[in-house]
Amino acid sequence: MTSPLVISFCRCCGRVMCGSCVSIDLKAVWELWDTNRLCAQCLRGLSAKKLVAEGKLDAASPLLAEILQGLRSTLGETRLFTLLSMNRLGVVMRLQGRYEEGRVLLEKALEGCKRSLHHSHVFVLQSKFDLACLLQEEQSEVAPGEFHQKAKALLHECFEGAQRMLAPDHSLVIECHKLLSSLYSGKKDAAELTPFSYIQ
Repeated sequence: MTSPLVISFCRCCGRVMCGSCVSIDLKAVWELWDTNRLCAQCLRGLSAKKLVAEGKLDAASPLLAEILQGLRSTLGETRLFTLLSMNRLGVVMRLQGRYEEGRVLLEKALEGCKRSLHHSHVFVLQSKFDLACLLQEEQSEVAPGEFHQKAKALLHECFEGAQRMLAPDHSLVIECHKLLSSLYSGKKDAAELTPFSYIQ
């Protein structure tokens, strides 16, 4: 007798997972991980998150790139999970000092989030903050002043939206205020801010 097809869902992202690893006509079918009920992509994402928290950026970056490529192939460029993965990799590239590569990803992620979500959605606000952090660091490293106004405009939009939508003690409100203060006072560099983004 043929065993019944076991269908479950990743408790992290909600994707369909097939216990028999059978290809069915769905956009996202992943292996069933009995222990944690997490799909393969989310498990790799947790591994990358741990590596970033440990400061192992050179190990985390290729893993995040692999995850992004898998999401692009399976879900396409415009799906939210792909955009969030794009943003995570862009943040890690920023921390590595790979500003040009990171800026391309962060700009693309922001544009995608703005098309898919409300302008005050926390993912849109977070994407603006992450791009502003990179622009501020990039201008101080390679092109003084070039990105300053763009970073300032993004931060104003982010801070105003965060104040409307989030609690005063939310990390995005606090860190956005810190970076805005640094842009006006010059007392603190964006590199000193906590890279909290989606990767934490």
